[in-house]
Amino acid sequence: YYEVTRHPTMTIRYLLLGEGDFTYSFDMCRYFYASLSSSQSSSSLSLAWPSPSSSSSYEQDDCQHDDEVKDEDANPPNGNGTASARHDNATRSYSITCTGVDTHEELTAKYKDIDFVLQRIRQCRLPSSSSSSANVGLSTRILHGINAVEITPPSSSSSSPRYHHVIFHHPHLGTEDAARHSRFLHHFFHAAVHRWLIPAENDARARERERDVGRNGGLLYLTLVTGQCRRWKCLDAANERGLVLLRRGAFRPPPPPPAGGEEGETTRYRP
Repeated sequence: YYEVTRHPTMTIRYLLLGEGDFTYSFDMCRYFYASLSSSQSSSSLSLAWPSPSSSSSYEQDDCQHDDEVKDEDANPPNGNGTASARHDNATRSYSITCTGVDTHEELTAKYKDIDFVLQRIRQCRLPSSSSSSANVGLSTRILHGINAVEITPPSSSSSSPRYHHVIFHHPHLGTEDAARHSRFLHHFFHAAVHRWLIPAENDARARERERDVGRNGGLLYLTLVTGQCRRWKCLDAANERGLVLLRRGAFRPPPPPPAGGEEGETTRYRP
């Protein structure tokens, strides 16, 4: 599994791009909420997804893929497949920004349950508690009308934050045109490097602050269906933008909540 951990007093920022009905965003937010809630009684925090099967390889193309790329100087997690740390009395803060290209009006016309889903996402918030030995926090935000390939924010006066983890599932232009999608990926990877991902830090002190996550730039997770990576020349486009493939495997969403468990109850996730 890949274990998400962090340096004390640092906020790890997640960005979800291209969300449709925001149900994946909801699954991810409530997974974080339940995991962080249960961790308040412990000084060790683990948020983990199952890793791809050891039999998967870069040449496999018979399943959906969750392709992870990051800045060229990136180092993978430690030898057992995890990046881990333990920090007693640490302030562990996580921020999840959920975005889609549709406006709210367009969403309500497409999805009858969208307001319910968005409200549940907003409820997945957890203030830090200084009285706990594991001081954790979670904030969620929803943004509409976000174009994943734009280099600058719509408003020149607004600053765009950078993110440690950027997630984009199943980008598609609505037509089966490999050349157009290849160009789209070129634009997206350019935007990811110059707008969305935190840049690699050359300063030694900055590297120490970032520690386990973001030391060499942010991580990008791109999910494509069977054959698209090859047809759209995804890896070539990523390499041209200074990104390198770290891992490729079958798509695995966050685990579902236990039967009968709700966010307000004592619920523990077992990734």
